[in-house]
Amino acid sequence: MNIKGHLLKILLLFVLAGSIVNAGYLKDKNKIYFIDTMEASEKKEIVKNIDFRTFKIFEENDNFARDKNNIYYKNKKLENVDADSFQIENSFIAKDKDNVFYIANNEIIKIKGFSPEKSKVIDQFYVPAILINKNGIYTFDKYENGEITIKSIKPVGIDMNTLEVVDGENMMMLLYLKDKNNVYFINYKESEQKISDIDVENAEDAGNDNYNIDIEIKKLESADSDSFKIDSTYGKDKNNLYFLNKKIKDVNPKTFEVVGSNKLIIKDDKGVYYLGREEVKKIQNADINSFEEVSKEYYRDKNNVYYYDNYDGDVKKVKGADAKTFETIEGYALGRDKNAVYDKGKLIKGLDPMTFEDLNRDFYKDKNGVYYEGMLMKGIDSKSFEPFVNYTHVKDKNGIYSFYQKENEVVVEKVEISPEIDLKTLQPIENYSEYSKDKNNVYYHFQKIEGADIKTFEPEGYSIGKDKMGVYYETRKVNGVDVNSFEYLKNDFFKDKNNVYYKNKKLEIFKPKNFEVIDYSLVKQNEDLYYFTEDENNNTKFVPLESKNVDIDTFQILDDDYAKDKNNAYYKGKIFKEADSKTLDKHYNENDNGYKIRDKKKVYKIKELD
Repeated sequence: MNIKGHLLKILLLFVLAGSIVNAGYLKDKNKIYFIDTMEASEKKEIVKNIDFRTFKIFEENDNFARDKNNIYYKNKKLENVDADSFQIENSFIAKDKDNVFYIANNEIIKIKGFSPEKSKVIDQFYVPAILINKNGIYTFDKYENGEITIKSIKPVGIDMNTLEVVDGENMMMLLYLKDKNNVYFINYKESEQKISDIDVENAEDAGNDNYNIDIEIKKLESADSDSFKIDSTYGKDKNNLYFLNKKIKDVNPKTFEVVGSNKLIIKDDKGVYYLGREEVKKIQNADINSFEEVSKEYYRDKNNVYYYDNYDGDVKKVKGADAKTFETIEGYALGRDKNAVYDKGKLIKGLDPMTFEDLNRDFYKDKNGVYYEGMLMKGIDSKSFEPFVNYTHVKDKNGIYSFYQKENEVVVEKVEISPEIDLKTLQPIENYSEYSKDKNNVYYHFQKIEGADIKTFEPEGYSIGKDKMGVYYETRKVNGVDVNSFEYLKNDFFKDKNNVYYKNKKLEIFKPKNFEVIDYSLVKQNEDLYYFTEDENNNTKFVPLESKNVDIDTFQILDDDYAKDKNNAYYKGKIFKEADSKTLDKHYNENDNGYKIRDKKKVYKIKELD
């Protein structure tokens, strides 16, 4: 299993970022107030019926406070908790003598059926929490009726009386448990079960893509419980070394050590090794004593330089690299020595290492010119070069250029620009490649937008913009738009209090109230759906659809007259029962000078193109 790639996809089941808010209690004239500074208004709310003299804020979490009688969370008294025994375990867990509670989304949620006696809750930011007490091992199951239910993940035969958590420094998740007899590996795997029954507010914002993580705990075969411990991210005992649930063969656990920060290169007294995708491999002829990390990607010994390829999990010798003078360029897989520059372990021909300068991830330069991914950008002035607008264009003192890769070279083409552009002050507007401005004007595709105000202009889409004076489609102002009530919809549709617009045209057939853009080919007015087409002259045609049950996800326009979804075929907006919607399609002629609309039964239309 590709555990490194897999763990990047693993999701937090119930630990939500943002559960703990920056907050505070305020004492004022024998009253206590709670101020939630995460709220925009920072509303001050009184904490009612509190004993002022014995009031105390919990150091572990300043959302909580207590007095002699009660526990408070923010401005509310917590019901059904024992004030004398209540304590905060960590940012997400609290407990009293009877129960354990989970802190999330401004609520204190009881974990049903989980005894606090000899309990430990391991919160993990990429995988589900693990809960351990004298009775068993559990993880979260469901949220129902205001409580969290749990399910057992305890393996058969584990001895709870001698159970230990085997933890290591800076571990992102718990991987091992042990008892007096055995060591156990905790495997986290994606489940096909949807999180439909877990009601967690803002789960999507926390990176939840609707999949649970299942936990399976299995005996780690041949591991010695007495001597087993974690060294870096590896498990080891007196006899063996382990990565996850696999024994690493032929590596001496007594002399084993990790080389470098990515923890994927190791060595012992017999050799240097790396973790490949499926197994541990030895780096042939590596010098053990001098082997060291240069960066997360590059390593060296006294004789050679090595590149660790994260993509395929392999270590490759960098051919021709000089180990003594080799150094990396911070942040990327670039390196250089006295003779050459290297990218991802491969020599870049023609670059001068002495004058080499990394500009960003894709661009660099030397005394000879500017390069894109190792290919010379001919005709660019290196001294004034600057990447421009999400790297779709570049500029120098002489102009703006587009570029694209063709085989093993980069083709650079100068862009026709407005003669009024001031190249020194020209900058993109936000992250739009379409819009830019200089000290004097606003531009769309480097052509001046007449009358646009540089201080207030904002792109609203890829071809719609507005300022304090008006709304613009590409380079021209759209007449008659009320700026104060302007609302951009999507796909070049917008409206104001009076009208609906598409690009630079007012659409007389629609009213702004209850108008909606469904997708690229469908709009809606009240309960009526329309599909629209646009020809090469920008003439639009809106066709009302007879059916009220159009399947939007599968709706497809074939031409001005024909359309379909998974349920029906349509001719000029009306349900066309004669045609088979599954096989109805547009079929172009071999020479692309026309097409046919047909299904499995017959041809309905033949169109010849000029």
